[in-house]
Amino acid sequence: MAKALEDLLAERITGGVLVVKEGHGLPLKRVRIFDGGHPVPDERGVRGTEEILAVAEEAGEHDLLICLISGGGSALLIAPPEGVPLKDKQEATKFLLACGATIHELNTVRKHLSRSKGGRLAHLAHPATVVSLILSDVVGDDLDVIGSGPTVPDSTTFQQTEQILKRYGVWDDLAVSIQDHVLKGVRGILEDTPKSGDVAFERCSAVLVGTNLQAMLAAAKEAERRGYQPLILSTKVEGEAREVAKVHAAIAKEVVSSKHPISAPACLLFGGETTVTLQGSGQGGRNQEYALAAALYPKVYCNATASYQKFYHLFVDHVDPCTYRPLYIQLFDHTAEFFQPMFIIRECVIDKVESVFFCFQLVVPFNEPFHFLNAFVI
Repeated sequence: MAKALEDLLAERITGGVLVVKEGHGLPLKRVRIFDGGHPVPDERGVRGTEEILAVAEEAGEHDLLICLISGGGSALLIAPPEGVPLKDKQEATKFLLACGATIHELNTVRKHLSRSKGGRLAHLAHPATVVSLILSDVVGDDLDVIGSGPTVPDSTTFQQTEQILKRYGVWDDLAVSIQDHVLKGVRGILEDTPKSGDVAFERCSAVLVGTNLQAMLAAAKEAERRGYQPLILSTKVEGEAREVAKVHAAIAKEVVSSKHPISAPACLLFGGETTVTLQGSGQGGRNQEYALAAALYPKVYCNATASYQKFYHLFVDHVDPCTYRPLYIQLFDHTAEFFQPMFIIRECVIDKVESVFFCFQLVVPFNEPFHFLNAFVI
């Protein structure tokens, strides 16, 4: 995004700061790049964020501040509030990632443990003009959830933050510093995130430059070009990865058996954001969790009349902990010979939520996030 902006505006850019996940930066002329940790924040992200906050604070009434926001920004734009050490926020993030909280819930907590999120960056930049170019990785494209909404009004509260932390049973495991901070907010001792109508947003605007739907439409167009009948079934899929996979596999099975809701050759497209609740000693990984759960769906691919089917699974804003790859497509040729061994490895893989690759993988160099994109090619 920053490279495209430099190409467009060139010398009209006086300077800038960007925080990206390690290894995802490109050479830039006018924008300084900082690496940062994702999905768990680190000290590098803190240093880069402090530079961003300094730029925002220095901006004046006659300045234009262009903010480039994408998925992953919640972890990369990291500025813990006073009294909350980074290590305490890191632990809180790990708890929430492991418990199956949705991105809306996770980012509600993040916004209330930050000096940059939930509209606070815009508040700091006021009275400068702020234009945000946003690449969505959130179901529904809610602006205050994407990257935890640093430049838009926040619709969540400290009260909701406390409720989320208690609902998922992580409250008692949190550091005292975080408990104290949240309770001070609940009691009104700390000011909540800026809301709609705040003067800080008078000169702010936001534009969605990429969404899950746009990615799905492009995928459908390409599938059609390759001779498939594309069908976009949803851009708003949520839930446990293994359960969502069963539903999607069942739809694929229906296409094979009854030619509904579409007949082969077909490409079924789904988009959204799944979650994984850790069990046992596994590390998690919703991408592989989803793909393996679909492969294990009973008798979907053991039909001799459906001898050649493929299941593609594409995440464009996700890294499974056990692979550390930013983007990949998993390709399964589901035959009876391949299907049977999947049951053998079920206990040691799926039940521990620590999936691994059992078939070939195509790594795609794509650095900008959307949601996940699933495609059953039948």
